Amino acid sequence: MKYFKKTSLGAVLSVFAFTVFGGCDGGFTVPSGTSGPVPLTPSDSTGSVPTDSVTTSGSESDATSSGVGGSGGAPVTCFGGDTELLGGPISPTAASVAMFAFQGPCAETFECSLDASPYAACTSPLALTGLPSGAHQLAVRAVFSLGKVDATPALYDWSVLPQPLPGCEPAGLSPDVELPTRIRFVTTAGADANTGQTEALAWRTFAHAAAEAKAGDLIFVRAGLYENDKFVLTTDGTPKAPIRVRGYQKVPFDEPSFVGLDHASALDPQAMPLLKGPNRAIDTGIQLDYRKHVEIRNVQITGYSRGINAHGAANVALDHIVVRDVGDVNASYSGKGITAYASTQVRVQDSLVVNAAAEGIIVEGTCDVIRGVVVEADDNSTGLNSAMDYYIMTNGDRNLVEDSSVRRVGNLDHVGHGIGLKGCASDTVIRHNKVRHIAGEAYYARHRGVKNNRFEWNEFDGEGVGLGFVARDGASENVVEDSTFVNANAGLVFMDTTEDEDENLCVSDAKVDTVVKLGGHHNQFHRLTLKGLSGAAVAYHGYNQRGARSYANLYDDLTISNCGSVFSVAHIDHDPLGLQPANILQNSSIEGVSIYRTLAGPGGYPPVFDGNGALSSGDRDNAIVLTHVITLSKNTYKNNGFVAPL
Repeated sequence: MKYFKKTSLGAVLSVFAFTVFGGCDGGFTVPSGTSGPVPLTPSDSTGSVPTDSVTTSGSESDATSSGVGGSGGAPVTCFGGDTELLGGPISPTAASVAMFAFQGPCAETFECSLDASPYAACTSPLALTGLPSGAHQLAVRAVFSLGKVDATPALYDWSVLPQPLPGCEPAGLSPDVELPTRIRFVTTAGADANTGQTEALAWRTFAHAAAEAKAGDLIFVRAGLYENDKFVLTTDGTPKAPIRVRGYQKVPFDEPSFVGLDHASALDPQAMPLLKGPNRAIDTGIQLDYRKHVEIRNVQITGYSRGINAHGAANVALDHIVVRDVGDVNASYSGKGITAYASTQVRVQDSLVVNAAAEGIIVEGTCDVIRGVVVEADDNSTGLNSAMDYYIMTNGDRNLVEDSSVRRVGNLDHVGHGIGLKGCASDTVIRHNKVRHIAGEAYYARHRGVKNNRFEWNEFDGEGVGLGFVARDGASENVVEDSTFVNANAGLVFMDTTEDEDENLCVSDAKVDTVVKLGGHHNQFHRLTLKGLSGAAVAYHGYNQRGARSYANLYDDLTISNCGSVFSVAHIDHDPLGLQPANILQNSSIEGVSIYRTLAGPGGYPPVFDGNGALSSGDRDNAIVLTHVITLSKNTYKNNGFVAPL
């Protein structure tokens, strides 16, 4: 099999590299920029092409006139030769259309196969439309004289991104990006006094490249160690002419493998450029504050206080980034891997963050995307200071976190927070993620402003610790479905920490202590598996607010098995005034559970005193007597340690 290397800049690759092609008559040259070798990059950014069918089109006359479909002149009898794919779409792409150019020495015709479908006649250029999201592969084989076919078809792999959330344009660069207007190089053997136009005349530093960058630039950075250097960008790209910085190993556009990278993977300056800071307590490796239309790809970062910051940025793509060991481990809260605050359409994709001493990947904007990232921590060298706190977190609206994984390695002093939402997060989707060994919240919706979000198709293996999903501090109207939480302390947990006691926090910084403490309410949980939990499948956690209230939550079609209890009640699990609906458990299966319900009795928490030594009026009130209120409907019980409730 012959693979054309997939690239996010396939069109550029063809223009600058594919200028000489071989033929069965000895070879011919196609000048750079002619129609033959230049692949066509899809420009549809609207997603308007129907996705329920895939169609192809091609022109025989186009193939013949461009030198792609045959050699021209007198007929030549030829029975072999390699089929060549000259280019195709960027990958990944948001476009549901893709165009290809291909050729074959002595080929009389071509046959194509999309995603292992039967081969069918095709011509170059080839257009595919209506492509669904996901991975795709095009196979092209030449057909020679007497019907003989190329036994090793040319293959092209690419992927179509899921459509953005409603109301969002694709995150990262615009799908209709054009070819760069200028190419520049950076190498460890270069000099900033050079022009940067070729590898031989390369610049030396990221810093100089940032100072010289302008819209339309493609800056190649060769693998190597770039110490005491940093990239602080002060100019913007445009939708069609972004600023692109791309690391490479030996040849521009080569791609390092990110398969299997985790906390045990060492930094390797021979594989990708490595930005190494002078001190983990200061500086940011790549600074993109308020920048627009920028791509950073294939870069490693270590030894700074922060890896990448993109405050106020828009249409920024961060792909194939490795950030590890950032932040001062002797400080109480230092070290952030990748952050983007007040951002719009920022994408962090296929990247790795390890041992950011405080926070891994945090985005707090609109229509941002975190996709295919790995965030892990195993540094307990200075206890709480070195062990990561937040792994992946987002705030804002219409953000997306998908196909990512989080892992806390070992018994770190910090319990960790896996993947979740805080502040005013709304209309955000968290899907197809995996979390392991987080001892705190694996997934969470946290604060009163966190509403109308979806958590779906997620997994958590606590490996003996942790809480599956936590709704706390008043989070409401969120949906959790089709997910699995196993081998943990508890499954679905509600609590109030008084961290957010102001309904207007999303529009005001003033926090007002309200009379009613809230855990979580009006949330829905559908088709969940809660298995192997040492504690409760559903826990109303006391934390320090015994008088918090959690009500009107729906638990539907749960599979609860091998747990300590179905419910544990350590704060009020209903509305004492009867104005709000009770929680409901329905259509669920309960098997192998020891206890139906546990109630925390009075005196479960120490009394709290105010500054005058008087007993506080806060909700750590030992006198609160808890009861359990639940509406049950159509549940089944089997092999439990309790009599099935009526």
